Amino acid sequence: MTAQPLCSVSVDVDTLRFYHDIHGLPAPSADQTDAIYTHAMPRILQLFRQLGIRGTFFLIGEDAHVPAHRAILQQLVEEGHEIANHTQHHPYRLTVLSPEEMEDEIAQAESTLQPFLRAGQRIVGFRSPGYNTHPYLLHILRKRGYRYDSSVFPCAPYYLAKATIMALMQLRGRPSRALLGSPKVLLAPHHPYQPSDDPHTPHKAPVHSDIWQLPIAVVPGLQLPLIGTSLLLYPAPLVQTMLHLALRQSPFLNLELHALDFFDAYNDPGASALLPHQPDLRLSLTRKIQRLKDAFLTIQHTHRFLPIAETLPVAQSNGL
Repeated sequence: MTAQPLCSVSVDVDTLRFYHDIHGLPAPSADQTDAIYTHAMPRILQLFRQLGIRGTFFLIGEDAHVPAHRAILQQLVEEGHEIANHTQHHPYRLTVLSPEEMEDEIAQAESTLQPFLRAGQRIVGFRSPGYNTHPYLLHILRKRGYRYDSSVFPCAPYYLAKATIMALMQLRGRPSRALLGSPKVLLAPHHPYQPSDDPHTPHKAPVHSDIWQLPIAVVPGLQLPLIGTSLLLYPAPLVQTMLHLALRQSPFLNLELHALDFFDAYNDPGASALLPHQPDLRLSLTRKIQRLKDAFLTIQHTHRFLPIAETLPVAQSNGL
C-alpha cells in the first residue's frame, strides 16, 4: 500500500527588525515586544487550528527572552507544533562567521528554546537565515545530533531576483544587510536527500541515521518558488497551476511561510517603514488569509500535513 503524500508547513518567525536589515533601513524602535508575535502569530495558530494543521516553527532564540512572546511559544508546543532552531540572533552572515561563532549561534538557541519543549523532546531541525548554508555548518549540525536541515532553496528565479535587488540597493547607497549564498544551491536536488560533506550535494548511497536535507519547495518544470510570498503575490490561476504541478509530482512538499505573511501592515504596529519596500505587505489581511487558506485546502485533497520531524521516518522508508 502506497503511503499518503505528505506536506510540511513551516513558518520562519522573523521579527520586523530583520526586514529592516534586508531593505537596508534603520533599525526599528528599541521596544522588544514585536507585532509579529503579538499580532501575526495568533492568526497563524487560529488558521492552523481551523484546518487541523500541525506545523514547524523556526524560532530565533533571543525572541524567547521577551515576556510577551513566551506565551505564544508555550502555545505552539501545547497545540502539537514543532519548534526548530533558526539561530540565536538570526545573523544573515552566519556562514561567514568563524566555526566557533557558528556553533555558538546554534547552541545558544538550543539552550533558550529547549525549556519550552515537553519532557523527552529535543530540537532536531535547523534552518539558516537567508537560506544560506556551508559545509562547516552541516558538520556542526551532524555533531550536535540534528536529524534534518532545511536551509537549501534550489530556485534560480529566487536566487537571481535576490542578487539583482541586492546589487541595485548597493548602487543606490542603501546596501542590504542580507547575504547572497553560494550559487551551488542552484544545482542541489529538489527532493529530500542525505547530504555529503557539501550540503548541496547528496551522498551517492543512503547513510543510516545521517542528517537529512529537506529543500524548500520549488514547482517542478516551472522552477518557480512555492513559498508564502508567491502564494500571496502571483495571480490566482498561476498559483493553482503551481500547486497542482507540485502536488502531482511531489510525495513530500516542504511549504515555507514567514510569519510576516499574516501581518496586517495597515493596522498592526511597526510596518509603516517597510510598506514601500515589501509588496506583499500591501495586500489586505483578509485577502492574504483567504489566499493561504485556499492553498492549504487544495493541498489537503492529496497530502497530509505533518511537522517536518514527523515526516522523516516516511522519507527514509520511501527513499525520497
